[in-house]
Amino acid sequence: MTKALHVWAEDAAEHLIQESTEMHQKLSREFADKHFPLYVNMDDDPLWNKYDRYGAKELLKTEFYKNFFERLGI
Repeated sequence: MTKALHVWAEDAAEHLIQESTEMHQKLSREFADKHFPLYVNMDDDPLWNKYDRYGAKELLKTEFYKNFFERLGI
């Protein structure tokens, strides 16, 4: 599961980097929030209040978002 989250983070980050370059816009958290289908700040997503079971939110934070933000440099 963690390997898949790492691959997804890399792929999603590459997509956003390419998109920001093509749109001539600065890559930032705001850009990512507008152009990525999940909330950049997970705490802003009201669904996590209902579905945060079995460590899913923490797993995404540590295995997806950490790698995602590192790759984006934001």
